Amino acid sequence: MTQVTIQRDICTNLIIPLCATHNFVPLPPVPPVPPPLPATPLSPAALAIETITNAWWPPGSCLGLNKFTTKVFHQGMAITLDGHDCGVLIPHVQVSPGPNNMLTLAVHIPFSSRKNSFSASKVKMDGKPCAVNLLFTWPPVPMVYCADPMSPPLASAVTSHGNSVDITITLLDWIIGAVQVAANMVLQWFTRSKAATDLAGTIADKVLGQLLGADSLKGWVIKQGVSNIGNVMRVISGEGDVKFSVGSPYMQLEVSAGRNDQGATYGYTSRLGPAEGAVNQDGAQVTVNDPFGSTSESRKWGESSTSTSTDISPTEGFRNETTTTDANGTTSVDSGGRGSYESSGGYL
Repeated sequence: MTQVTIQRDICTNLIIPLCATHNFVPLPPVPPVPPPLPATPLSPAALAIETITNAWWPPGSCLGLNKFTTKVFHQGMAITLDGHDCGVLIPHVQVSPGPNNMLTLAVHIPFSSRKNSFSASKVKMDGKPCAVNLLFTWPPVPMVYCADPMSPPLASAVTSHGNSVDITITLLDWIIGAVQVAANMVLQWFTRSKAATDLAGTIADKVLGQLLGADSLKGWVIKQGVSNIGNVMRVISGEGDVKFSVGSPYMQLEVSAGRNDQGATYGYTSRLGPAEGAVNQDGAQVTVNDPFGSTSESRKWGESSTSTSTDISPTEGFRNETTTTDANGTTSVDSGGRGSYESSGGYL
């Protein structure tokens, strides 16, 4: 049993003192023999301190990477959902031999991640599985954080322990999450960077690889196959989607197919910065995200459109408010404030 994670909860990696290993390319002048990439795990030359973040992280919110409820709240705050990622632009500080890693600003910070890996398929909020993000619980359900040569499952939403809503995940949920984490780590290990001879080319390749999602067609096919192992297990178990994507958090195309309790599902999603468009078996939606919420226009097939606006107020205790105008022109407000919610939502 574990607890839900809400917007204010602190998410951090637990390698003391919050350090992670990362590929290392020194600033010029470079030594005659460039260091291997990545440096030996835990080598001081490759260590960077990754700062802590809240589960709500403005850059991640702006790109739609933060996955939160809009109608169900705990302590007045939204709850993380399956696939939540704190997101990009998490500050990194190179530890040793100094702040001279050219990849820190080019790759590590722009493409940083602290991501949910486990979810409770039987506990749904806003129609989606609830995320669980705690390392020191039973069974452990940690987050993964960006690192080289592998992204380890050693991050946790540590303050979630203080929340009073308990979530129980099934054994199958845990197995699916653990298998997917292990598969991703194995893939990362076998595709890790080798020793560099052309530093400029190395930086260009890594940036391009991050932007496209892979540095070659073969690499992309392998990555998509491995990243869908857990999704295939979910589909076989009765509900889930297999997803194929190209791009990065900043620009991405994704197609999906699967099934749920109502039958077959399909979907197409495109993202360009904060703007996102989606089409699936139920309808279409266009969303524009920002650091403090989002606005969207959706339409179910054969019906009129619905407008939704979500506002987040971190300076007011993460007060959340979602305003919806339905196809009939009726406006309703779901608020994160205690005692203020519509029948479609609730306060936990």
